[in-house]
Amino acid sequence: MAEKSSVWHKIVSLFKTRSQFVLIPRYREQVAEANKRDYFLLLLTALVLNSAILVSRIWIPGRENSVAKWILSGSQLGLTLLALCLYPPFKNRIPAKHYLWIGYLFVAINFVTTILSGTYYLSPDRESFSFLLVSIVYPIFLVDVPWRKFLFLFVFATAFSFCDFYGMGLPGDRTYYSIFVIDMAHQLEFLSASYILQYLMAYLNILGIESFERTKQVARIHQVSALLNRTALLEDTPFYLNRPVAVLMFDIDHFKSFNDIYGHPLGDKVLEQMGEKLKSYFGENHAYSYGGDEFLIATPELKSEEEIKERLNALFNDGIEFQDGEHKVDITFSCGYVYGIAKDPASFEKMNSQADSYLYEAKDKGRNGYAGAPYDPDKKRTGVLNTFTHPTDKALVDPVTKLLTPIYFREKGAEMLHTSFEEEKKPLIVFYSLSDYADYIDENGKEKGEALLKNVASSLEAVYPNALLCHSSGSHFYAFIEEKTFLKTVNPLIDEVELLTKEKQTFRVGVYYLKKDSPIDVACSKARLSSILGRSYLKEIGQGKPKEEKI
Repeated sequence: MAEKSSVWHKIVSLFKTRSQFVLIPRYREQVAEANKRDYFLLLLTALVLNSAILVSRIWIPGRENSVAKWILSGSQLGLTLLALCLYPPFKNRIPAKHYLWIGYLFVAINFVTTILSGTYYLSPDRESFSFLLVSIVYPIFLVDVPWRKFLFLFVFATAFSFCDFYGMGLPGDRTYYSIFVIDMAHQLEFLSASYILQYLMAYLNILGIESFERTKQVARIHQVSALLNRTALLEDTPFYLNRPVAVLMFDIDHFKSFNDIYGHPLGDKVLEQMGEKLKSYFGENHAYSYGGDEFLIATPELKSEEEIKERLNALFNDGIEFQDGEHKVDITFSCGYVYGIAKDPASFEKMNSQADSYLYEAKDKGRNGYAGAPYDPDKKRTGVLNTFTHPTDKALVDPVTKLLTPIYFREKGAEMLHTSFEEEKKPLIVFYSLSDYADYIDENGKEKGEALLKNVASSLEAVYPNALLCHSSGSHFYAFIEEKTFLKTVNPLIDEVELLTKEKQTFRVGVYYLKKDSPIDVACSKARLSSILGRSYLKEIGQGKPKEEKI
């Protein structure tokens, strides 16, 4: 008994989740588009059938009123031709949701004419297959809930039965009673087959829509974070236009360092956890993976700065504690936001850019916080190559020179290149190194060696105030600057280092010209390799003959 109950429960559950009564309303918009597309196929099919019916009447002997018969058949074909002519100009003017009812109207008119033609304008001793043929073919092209299809067919089947009964002169004259019974049997067969066929065709159509939507949805999802991706953001942009919307840009703090320490598999789990957190606070329909460890929220639900700050405060207080086996790390993140109204896709993209700028402002303030303002359509994004703010976090600073660590230099360099690349300014990665630093330490000791590094770092900071500078290892330094700044300072820097070491050391320098998509770590390696060209190459640059060496 329990097994029967379980089977029944499964049947009921399947009906509730997979029946057309459930699936068609679920994909209402997609079904409407399918009906709009299939309406054209319906018209083409009607053209073929109506033409065949009209031509076949030439060989069918009719009653005396055969003119009416020709008028009915001709009107069917004329209606089809008219509908075909009207379809192209009105295809995009009529909403897709109306095509179901337009299709029903077209089929209904064909039903009426075939019923009249087959019952009143055809010899009663001949069976009429016109209505039966139309009833099985035409409704296939209309995707609708089964009960409405059944009601539609039942109404016209009843009308056909009534007209056939009285068209033969029944019940007074029983001459054609046997033919009427045959007509009804044919009608039952055709309508039963029609309904089953329509149900199957509609279900196949729904399965196709469902499969397409599932594929489309997968294509919209970022595979690691499980958030919507950039493709989805582009598709959803029209939804955010001409209405108050808040755009928030998030970035996980020191994510590259986390990947370097714990590995990319655990890094992917952090991205996944961050995605879940953002979905829980902003909704899965408004959270997007923007690239790497950057995330974007676009939501019309937050309409004021107070609401944005309230939601962000709750999110930052909640935080993310990542734990995977032995690994337990508090993950922090930063956020930049803007709010306002974007009138077109370009404006919305500018909102994203401004939110991105405020994100880097929040990171420069110390990270694990947020910054933002109302959207300003006239605001231009400012470059940050020469306005870097030194971090207060000691973990990001080399203990000897007080310059940036290599990891943070590369991370911050990538951010700057992403936000403020201007090709005409020719941004560079410059590599500096003392030529015989190991010999200097052997001769003067480690303490004096570190003092020399501090002096070199001080010289770099004096020449490049607020620029991105890094002490890599040994006597290696990197700078992220523009060409014009480099050309004015490179030779004085070399001379100053030679003075500091009493001409016992020479500054080797290498440069690499950056592109918009240049990886910073690769650029650093190539700048270091180019240092083998030596000071003579730099003198040529200083004389106004810059050139990019291909390594």
